[in-house]
Amino acid sequence: MAIRKLTHREEAESLLARHAGQLDPVLSLLERQYATLQARAQVLLGLVTITLTITGFSGPAIAASTPAARIAVTSGLAFSLLASLLAILGVLNLRWVTALGASNDLELVTHLLVRRGQKTGFYRAALAVLAMGLGLYTSAAVLYLAGR
Repeated sequence: MAIRKLTHREEAESLLARHAGQLDPVLSLLERQYATLQARAQVLLGLVTITLTITGFSGPAIAASTPAARIAVTSGLAFSLLASLLAILGVLNLRWVTALGASNDLELVTHLLVRRGQKTGFYRAALAVLAMGLGLYTSAAVLYLAGR
């Protein structure tokens, strides 16, 4: 039997059915999933912070070495900052469950699953952008070292 990806509504129905219609265990499960996304976004921000710190020390020397290194280091820095914006605005933004006006448990869980999907999409985008930024930054360092 093939496994297929459930829609958000199907996933919500499945979660509520598995927990005999009890909302609390479903909310606990979703809370752990949201916490995982938050923790991963914080790791991503830590990598951006390291990149910014290293750039503060070695960035000017790298940028002064060659035009290609200058373009790579500034582009890498820009991509890293864009990744942090995606993580902060897309993953780490808050909406309190108690402020949602869902008419029933299924509607609430479905909405939370949609939000989880959106946050996951932002995290994946931030990770891809950061990987590009780190790649550019690394290539700038290689260009700098090759020119020495």
